[in-house]
Amino acid sequence: MAEGKRRAKADAGGEGPRFEEALAALEAAVADLERGDLGIDAALARYEAGIGHLRRCQEVLKRAEQRVELLLAGAEGQGKTAPFPEPDGSAAP
Repeated sequence: MAEGKRRAKADAGGEGPRFEEALAALEAAVADLERGDLGIDAALARYEAGIGHLRRCQEVLKRAEQRVELLLAGAEGQGKTAPFPEPDGSAAP
């Protein structure tokens, strides 16, 4: 259970929805917009929300990419990880 909580926190970068949740919300926003039956105000609100979800997905994927790069860059083929600094400059737990 503790591992699941750590994974969720790492996935979310400590704040915001997990990747899977953000992706599902983005897909829902796209489907709503593709239907074409929203008024202009509602469509703009859904578009804006979708952009937020897209950015969250990109952020989580970037962090995952960085972690993979660290694993591959280990000395003499030995994988290793290192914490990334948090946005406030402190070391990640």
